[in-house]
Amino acid sequence: MLGRNLQILDSSPDGTIAEPRLKDKFVIVGIPDDRGVGLNHGHVGASAGPDAFRQAFYRLYDTRLAGGGWFGSEWVDLGDVVLLDEIADTHARLADVVHWALEQGARRVHVIGGGHDFSFGSYAGDALSCAGILPILNFDAHFDLRPVVDGQINSGTPFRRVIENFGNRVAEGEALFEIGLQRERNPQSLWDYAQSKGVSIAEYCAGREPWRYWNL
Repeated sequence: MLGRNLQILDSSPDGTIAEPRLKDKFVIVGIPDDRGVGLNHGHVGASAGPDAFRQAFYRLYDTRLAGGGWFGSEWVDLGDVVLLDEIADTHARLADVVHWALEQGARRVHVIGGGHDFSFGSYAGDALSCAGILPILNFDAHFDLRPVVDGQINSGTPFRRVIENFGNRVAEGEALFEIGLQRERNPQSLWDYAQSKGVSIAEYCAGREPWRYWNL
């Protein structure tokens, strides 16, 4: 059972937190926050994602990988990121946590829950921890390339922010691959922006030929 290989990070009686040994381990971080979804007029509920994920994930078995492989590896659950009043500050806190875990030698950091705006915080933490191009795969009907207007970050803005803040790490947009885009779900302005940045697109279309490809 996966739970047998899991270490849950908890505070000690004096309130301090013992740092776990993360080298070569898989790490889980929860984000119980969907404020960005609400600001984008989406369906909230992602804030409950971390707890729902844990309830199901910890019960999984895979006897083929017993003693080794992905499930057989050791996991550390760092708990949930403590939310701050400003969404941007919470993104920065997530980036710090991801960066710290990778610097401690974690094999992977899995960020669970939260609105899609937290893709920016996850990416920022990765970008701080490695060099070179860091590609993105986005499986979604939406681009999530909306601009930030009047400082309001929402679930539709993460990849625009990545391009604007980490352009050289995502090849100014050419290392972003959007899979499952639906034309009726995105305004023409976002298609134009994606094309101008060389974003690779696999568009899903209803009909006999459901897939169309752009910039591949």
